Amino acid sequence: PDPHQSQESSRFVGSLGVRYRQAPWLEHRFKIGGNTETGRFSDPVDVPPDFPGADTINKTTENRLFFDYNAVVSAPKVLEIAPTLVVGASYEEEHFVQDNNPAFGAPNPTDERRHTWSGYGELQVAWRDRIFFNGGGRYDDSTAFGEAFSPRVTLAAVVPVTETRLHGAW
Repeated sequence: PDPHQSQESSRFVGSLGVRYRQAPWLEHRFKIGGNTETGRFSDPVDVPPDFPGADTINKTTENRLFFDYNAVVSAPKVLEIAPTLVVGASYEEEHFVQDNNPAFGAPNPTDERRHTWSGYGELQVAWRDRIFFNGGGRYDDSTAFGEAFSPRVTLAAVVPVTETRLHGAW
């Protein structure tokens, strides 16, 4: 082990969410959050040199910021069926910066960004608090992976006597 090497890192993670019930059947939800992580690795050249060249310093910063809004519409029960509709949108921005000085002989700074816009919707249906169905999907448009649609369907049932919950998802 090299006694002159050192590594420091710090991280902050936080979010804030707000809910507003406009009517008994309509609720708005908004969330903003993010995290930042910084790190620094230092390996000064020892005498005699343990590696030819100058001091090695690596600085890394990662940032992530997201916004999410959705509206929840709860319709009244009809024939003991309770439907709920959730519709929303989100945005996520990621930024990565790394500076190696020198990185085995030559500096090579990296500065990359990516972001994703998303829209989603889900229908939730419950019958007698025994059978539950969820169906929905999410559309993402990302600079990292392009456009994608992700569907989702789940079904759950509660067995009356044992209260065992059976669950399936696709």
